[in-house]
Amino acid sequence: MSGWLNVLIGWLAAASYELLVLLFSRLSPRWLTIPSAAILLVPLFSSSILLPLVPLFQPGFPQKVPINNRFFYEVREWANTGGGDTGVDVVIFYHPPFAPFLRHRLQTIPFNTQECNANAAFAVALPDSKNFLGRCPYWPSQSAGTLDKLIPLR
Repeated sequence: MSGWLNVLIGWLAAASYELLVLLFSRLSPRWLTIPSAAILLVPLFSSSILLPLVPLFQPGFPQKVPINNRFFYEVREWANTGGGDTGVDVVIFYHPPFAPFLRHRLQTIPFNTQECNANAAFAVALPDSKNFLGRCPYWPSQSAGTLDKLIPLR
């Protein structure tokens, strides 16, 4: 399914929790439920309402690359503006068989552009299907080969 749809589903789940807390505040005794609801809502506002909508406004959504019938990965760029480092995270997801439109984040494999050509990084499932291999080819100025990271499933 679309990554945007996953973001909207997550946002709706968070917003419905907030609605339930607000409905809780209408119960009696109000002197207890209203302050309790306020305490529950104040720290959750930015993390549950605003942050899940951030991917909707990013210019490019990462492409899903299938590994096998249940697993896929996305390559997400990152940058450390203060340190000048850039790189990518290869994020591995799982589709549950009962709801293939959902996805569960399993592991993240980080690659830095100082180590290898991080924009060409990818993931491969190993035959035992309990481990994944993150592979990043070296830059042309480096020796031939790849930087490999073995990642077990959680």
